[in-house]
Amino acid sequence: MDAPRTRYRVVERGRRLEVIDTWNHDAPVRRVADPMPAARHGLEAAAKSLRTPPVQAARAPRFDQRGRGLIHTQRWYDDKGPRQIVVTPQGEEKLKGLRIVALVAVLILLVMGYLFWPLLFIVPFLALNEGTRKNLRAASTKFLDEINQPLTDSSAG
Repeated sequence: MDAPRTRYRVVERGRRLEVIDTWNHDAPVRRVADPMPAARHGLEAAAKSLRTPPVQAARAPRFDQRGRGLIHTQRWYDDKGPRQIVVTPQGEEKLKGLRIVALVAVLILLVMGYLFWPLLFIVPFLALNEGTRKNLRAASTKFLDEINQPLTDSSAG
């Protein structure tokens, strides 16, 4: 028993593929005319959004009305999160120090992981331990609270 014929057949004509409807007496399928395009509204906003690549727009720093940086925290590393923290100039200095410490810690961990690789099997147990996570979350909350100190009249920029 042979399989029934398919309804559509594709043939190449003049370097183009055409779809033929065999139930319609082998007539080529006609394209439906595109409807008239809608009136264009908000072209300026669309053009502005195209000037900035999406990845760059997502990574763009966010600032408050005075031009100070904002940090948006999450619950998994901040006990008081989610919240929005305004970074003061003193907070920026602390964050610069934190970046340097984090870079050095990552480099040390990479070297230690290479030299003492069997210890890497212990790290997931330490990271998933409830007590360890609670202590790390409390430490990060304390650090974020120090950054979130309100501005005084003498320190307002």
